[in-house]
Order: sequence, then C-alpha cells, then structure tokens
Amino acid sequence: MKLKEKYRFLRLNFWYNKCTEKERSRSCFYLVMGGEISMRKRLVSTALICGILSVSMLNGCGKKAADATAGTAAIQENSSAEETTTQAKESSAEETKAEEEGQENQENQDSAAIVPVTVDYSYDGDWKDQKTLFSSKVAQIKLMDDSHEKLQDALKALNQSALDDQKSVIDENKEYAEQEYASNPDMVEYTFDRDILVARSDETVLSMAVMEGSYLGGAHPFGMTTGRTYDTQTGKELSLKDVVSDYDGIYEYVKKQLEENYDQSMFFEDYQDTLQKMFYDESGDYGTVQWTISQTELSIYFNQYDLAPYVAGSQQVDISFKEQPQLFQSKYVVEKESYSKVIRENSSCFADVNGDGKEEEISYSVARDEYGFGGAITVTCDGQTFDTAEVDKDASDAYGAYGAYSSEGYVLHTSDGRTYLYLQHLDDNDYRYVNVFRLDQGRPSYVGYEGMAWYNTQILDPDSFMLYTRLDVLGTYYGMKRYHVDEAGLPASDDEAYVINESSMLRSTRDLAVTILEKNGSETEATVPSGTGYTIFRTDGASYADAHLNDGRDCRIQIKEGSRGWGWDIDGVSEEECFEWLPYAG
Repeated sequence: MKLKEKYRFLRLNFWYNKCTEKERSRSCFYLVMGGEISMRKRLVSTALICGILSVSMLNGCGKKAADATAGTAAIQENSSAEETTTQAKESSAEETKAEEEGQENQENQDSAAIVPVTVDYSYDGDWKDQKTLFSSKVAQIKLMDDSHEKLQDALKALNQSALDDQKSVIDENKEYAEQEYASNPDMVEYTFDRDILVARSDETVLSMAVMEGSYLGGAHPFGMTTGRTYDTQTGKELSLKDVVSDYDGIYEYVKKQLEENYDQSMFFEDYQDTLQKMFYDESGDYGTVQWTISQTELSIYFNQYDLAPYVAGSQQVDISFKEQPQLFQSKYVVEKESYSKVIRENSSCFADVNGDGKEEEISYSVARDEYGFGGAITVTCDGQTFDTAEVDKDASDAYGAYGAYSSEGYVLHTSDGRTYLYLQHLDDNDYRYVNVFRLDQGRPSYVGYEGMAWYNTQILDPDSFMLYTRLDVLGTYYGMKRYHVDEAGLPASDDEAYVINESSMLRSTRDLAVTILEKNGSETEATVPSGTGYTIFRTDGASYADAHLNDGRDCRIQIKEGSRGWGWDIDGVSEEECFEWLPYAG
C-alpha cells in the first residue's frame, strides 16, 4: 500500500469501529482510497525479530589395521602399535577439530563485537492558536564512529526515507486536523511517531525494529512494526532467507507456536492461509514477514489485522538459537551465554534468570503522581516483588531509587549466570540515572544507583555497552565510556578516558603549555599562542583534557584541582583566566 493510501485508510478507523463484527471480518472489509473502493484481504503487515544461535560440528577420524598372518606376539605388537597409531590419529583429529572450532568460535566472537549506534529524533508538526494540532517525532539512527562506510550510506538512505514519510504524512493530514479543530477546538491532536529499537549491532549485522504509531482522527490510534536488518560490512539489507538455513522449518515452527500459545478463537478463520501466504506469496498482497535478529533469538511479530482483529492486538513468536540451532545460518550465531533483553514500564519480559531451564516473567512499575513524576519502583520476578520504598534513602542517595519522569530498561544476563535489571530514568534538565536490581536470587533485590546512563544508545551485550556521564572539565560535557557488568552487578569500565562527542570551541586568552599528540603516536611539548581555538574531545576527568586545535593539531592540557577548592588550574592559573568563556551548566 502506498504511503498516501495507507494514511487515508487510517482515517477510516472511526467507521471501522462502528461496524458489526461481521462487517469487520477481513473478507468483507472495504477500504475507500482515492475515490475507489478496493477489497483487500490483507490490511497491514508488519513484524519484528531479534536474535540468532547455531552450532557447527566437525568430525574426526581414525584408522584400523591388523596383520592377520603374524604370530601371537606379532599380533599383540601390531595391535599395540595400531592402537598407538589410532590414538595418535584420533588425538590429532581432535586437536585439529578443537583448533578449527576454536578458530570458528573466535571468528564468531570477533563478529559479535559491538558496533555502537545512537538514535536521535526529527520533530515537526502543525499549530494554530497556540494549540498543537499535529505532532510528529521520527527516529534517526546513526553510527557513533566513522567506520563501516557502506553501512553508513544505507542508514543515511533509511533516515532520509523516514524524513520524507514524516513530511508526506503531515502534508496529507494537517488539513484534516485543521478542519476538525474548526469544528471541535477540544480535539485530540493528530500524531505520527516513528521510533527505532535496535536488536543487534555488531560486526555481522545491524538489526532494528522500526515502530510506527499514529493517530489521524479515527476512533483509535494505529501501530505497526517493521524489521530492518543490514549486513554490517556491505550495507546490504538482508532478507529472512539470508539468515536462516531452514526457511520451511521456520514457517512450521511459527505455525505451531501460534497454535499452541494463543487462543485460536481470536484469529481470523483463515489466518493459517494468510500466514502461509505471508511466508511464501512473493506478490506481497498479504504482506511479508517482518523481522529483526539479536544475539540470542529470532522474534516474529504479527500486528493489528495481520492474523486477527484490532481488538486482539499483536502476536509474537520467539525462536531461540540455542534451542533450535538447526534453523539458522552459523554466520549469524553468537556463541555466548550472556544476553540482553528490552523491558518497558508496565510490560513483561521473559528470561531464564536462574538457569533452571524455565523462563520467569519479569516486570516493573513506577508509582507516579498526577504530574507524571515517579516515586518508588516495584520490580517483580516470578511472582516475587520488591519495592524501593523499602530502601533506606541515605543508602540510595535519597532519590536514586525513584523513577523520575520516564523509565526504560534492560534485563542483563551474564555469562556466569547472574541476571540483573538495569533501569534508566529521565529527571529534570535532561539528567538521567540508572538503578540496578538483581533477579536470580529469589526475591528481587536492590543493588544500587549510578549517575550515568545510556541515553539514546542501547545495551545489547552485558560485556560491552556504552554509558554517558556528566563531566565538569573546562565546561560541562557528557563523556562516554565502554562498560561491562562487574561482579557486584554494577557497570564498570576498563577505559581510562571519556570520549566527548559534542563540545563547544574554547578560545584561549593566554599562551598555554600543552603536549601535542602526533598522529604517529608520539608526543612533543609546545606552547600554543593566545587566541587559539580548543575543542575538547577526551578527558580522564581528573588530570588531563585532550582537544582539537583550530590549526588541525591535537593536544593534551594538563589540569589540576583548583587552588580555590573548585574548578581547575592549568600551570597554576585558574581555568577562567585561560579561556574567554567556559560552557559550564548549572
């Protein structure tokens, strides 16, 4: 369905909800598009998938021989020699096998190295009489470094397409919003939002769920999810057939899971026929299977109208690589015990938190006041509940165990079997912090609070993820380090310095003695004249700050705690006397 037609359809929600159940069946559901009446058996198609795992097997061999004409002694000698030879060959084969498997495992581990991405947003809308008639927020995904040029090009195209869709939807519908406002000043504002949830981002694939939600004047909003997965090295968008080894097996597994895990009465009568066509009908009349892939599983989502009426909501099938390795290409399998799963406020997530082979239900909620500000956090795992109201305020830094304005989280499972809940909260002035809870010891427990957060990045691997920290070094910046879950469950980093992605240029007011950081790794001492521009890009937060100079060179500025008890000194001179202006916040 073309974009223009799709959003004309959405305006028919009001009509749809006034129909009888019989009239709402897909076989007699008519869409009015551009003056034409078109009968469609498929309405909307979308799906989400995350994850992968597969196991490769190698075989050894041995040799058997005997000298039938030899005497008993000779037979014994030959038998012993043969046994030795056979054992040697088997040992050699096993060593070769282990070496090959080790190489393959190493390749899998290397291919699973995290490629950091960030998600920003483009905002637009329509306003009249100081009232918002139409609001729109569209995600823009970007790599956090300059590598993977082909993938960057693919993401630029994806981002531009999102911006084009945003403009088209607003242009197509703002007139309707204005007409509704003229007749009803208390109207509910129209919305068009598109978000991105990254399922996997490593040296093999970048996979994401593109989640779209809109309200365009009908009786209810509309939502859909599409999957986009790219080869990290080539930038090519991958199909489901590219990542699985048994496409028919995937279809049969999904079909079986839908039959076993959902009430069959909620589906359309011919949903199995629709399912088959979604997998195999190349015309696309019934939609296609949408998917994403993570490092642990393949998850397929069926959204509103795919297989069931709107009231039935969406359906999901997860396929574990560990449990169904024969279904997946080994290239896309990550042989790791650790994993990460997204969890949202007031929603559930399922994971085997204690290694007993059974998945437990995990959820959390935040007590919010009439203004949406969060209070105590309630965490539930396998029916056991913990409330942060029980936490001593002094021990939790007073407010560190409370939920602020919005919350989001991850369930993190480490390779040694521990499971934690990481929650990020948005507070005043765009400040974010993280709570950590342990889940695998029976009743959930509070681990602690950290004044850092992942902001618009993701935690895809408990062994490697990016967190930002507020820094006050020659200005206020957000510095980033790579972290892992430590033995206590808290984020820990082996990085010495923070990387700063955005900072203002500082203009010096005196000559400064610095260390020039040469591109070949060497260092030279130099005096940089007054009036030079410095852009901070790295700091350890305690003894130095690295900066790009406006003449193209990089340098290191040595700093010490200010002699006045605050701020920093450079060569015994306060930072305020060294620069025209320092961008401190607060």
